Amino acid sequence: ECKPCNCNGHATRCSFNTEAYIASGNVSGGICEDCMHNTQGKNCEQCKPLFFRDPLRPINDNYACRPCTCDKRGSLLNGACVGIE
Repeated sequence: ECKPCNCNGHATRCSFNTEAYIASGNVSGGICEDCMHNTQGKNCEQCKPLFFRDPLRPINDNYACRPCTCDKRGSLLNGACVGIE
């Protein structure tokens, strides 16, 4: 049975992925495509590198991922902001 993808309001398209379906225990195989608002991930649930999650906004908010404003030369850990600014 087809179910709508959960893209947290950050994508308008998704596709079915068999591997993701199996990995989820046959619950969901939907993969969001072209995540917007500086998000990424299967469900557009993560912030892109050099952006951090605003703890005061829900993930479905268009401004949930805020840009890092610290010096990029010394403030990154695995491509993500270190700490909350």
